[in-house]
Amino acid sequence: MDHQHIRILLIEDDLADFILLRKKLTSSHEAAVSNYHLESVTALQQGLDRLAKGDIDVVLLDLHLPDSNGVATVERIREQDPQIPIVVLTAVGDEEIAVRALQAGAQDYLVKDELSGPLLRRAIRYAIERRRIAEEKERFKQQLVDSEKL
Repeated sequence: MDHQHIRILLIEDDLADFILLRKKLTSSHEAAVSNYHLESVTALQQGLDRLAKGDIDVVLLDLHLPDSNGVATVERIREQDPQIPIVVLTAVGDEEIAVRALQAGAQDYLVKDELSGPLLRRAIRYAIERRRIAEEKERFKQQLVDSEKL
């Protein structure tokens, strides 16, 4: 991901968390090497509207928003965009909710109080890389299907 422009959509209704996440994301030499562009909205519907416009590489998602709560938040994004990488950021380290969020399609589940800049950047890179690998596998499968038709 070095020297790559990474477009991040943060769906978070707490301004203090936005400021903290922005600081953690951009506070290192590694952040200077990668060009992180962070956009923020405060409600799920705003996030869905922004995703519909395209041009987002990864979503950082709080599970408790004014218009959505819990794992349903992940599911609503997945319904609209099955491929977008989602990293859940939450104040609550609940293993059951973490498992349900991952089953619903999130690539990672991070607790805000335990979050460091390197951990956040690594989670973003891994989520994007997993999406890229899945897309390559899907293209390869399609090529195999297409070649069998010939």
